[in-house]
Amino acid sequence: MSVFVVIWHMGGGGHSLIFSRQDYTKHAFVFSDFLNFHVLLLAVPVFIFISIYLFSIKQPSLATLRKRVARLALLLTFWPLILIFYNAGYRGLASLPWAPPVNAVYTIFQAGQTIYYFFPSLIVCLCVAYIFIRLNRKLQVILMLASLALLVVLPILTKISNFYVASAYWNPFNFVPLSFAAVLVAQNTSFMLRRRIMVIALSLLFSLFFSILEWRYATGHIFF
Repeated sequence: MSVFVVIWHMGGGGHSLIFSRQDYTKHAFVFSDFLNFHVLLLAVPVFIFISIYLFSIKQPSLATLRKRVARLALLLTFWPLILIFYNAGYRGLASLPWAPPVNAVYTIFQAGQTIYYFFPSLIVCLCVAYIFIRLNRKLQVILMLASLALLVVLPILTKISNFYVASAYWNPFNFVPLSFAAVLVAQNTSFMLRRRIMVIALSLLFSLFFSILEWRYATGHIFF
């Protein structure tokens, strides 16, 4: 996954023509789209999934959660500030939008508009997972399905409202379903291993189905 991140940021997957067209509706899906959007961009979701899985294998205590969050908060503070200062000096730090309060929230979730946005999303997912672990199975399944439904609906709401934040790549809501899934996998590892062929096959089928659904219905001018 770390290799995927490097390839993505170096443009190794090619540049999708969808960003070059005035009318995105005429774009034909090509191999670079598959490589960029359905392979390389798996890096951050997989990273968060594995992190939550490892966190959930053993029943984590509140002290464990605090330790993880504190460590991530330190990383979230240090690396974005260093990168911003390196790129733009003191002016870059001074230009970070902190007012009104909603801009401060966006700045934190975007890690100061840097590539480290996954740190705040992981913090949110860890907190969600800590609560989710302690729920009964019925409620877990309901929340899991609800989060997936939300993930399908958000792009549609974004197109209707033109509120880009709802589907922004740094929005933690994009990753909460991964948090739920990782907990369920951690709690049912032996079951998943016994049926791994079926799980892999269903995962591939769902991936194909939702990819087609996304390219057919979830694209809109606000994303481009």
